[in-house]
Amino acid sequence: MFSYVPFETEDCSSTKEIAHDWLWDLSESKYQAYVREPEMFKVYTSTYRNPVVWTRHIEDLVRSLKEASGIEDEEQLHAILLAFPWLSSPVYAERWFLIDIKRELEGVWKLIESGLE
Repeated sequence: MFSYVPFETEDCSSTKEIAHDWLWDLSESKYQAYVREPEMFKVYTSTYRNPVVWTRHIEDLVRSLKEASGIEDEEQLHAILLAFPWLSSPVYAERWFLIDIKRELEGVWKLIESGLE
């Protein structure tokens, strides 16, 4: 299971920067895992389709983003993650080669950023 705790924040100057960098690291690490270990990534993807496993994974990600960013509003944390599956969910992995992940992330980030204080 993908785990993102702890996330290093010392180089970040704001909650927005932490959330942005956390989301980028999440996307980039999943992309790199897909590129480096495609067979293992297929196993990960098949378990990710299990609703119990998916729910636990999302809760782990919410907890990690909460710890890193200090954002306390769990509805907001869930909304951030729900805005982001195209760039982090393994069910879309085969499409990642077809897009500019960084550009796509920045587009989604503009929507997310406006909702953060």
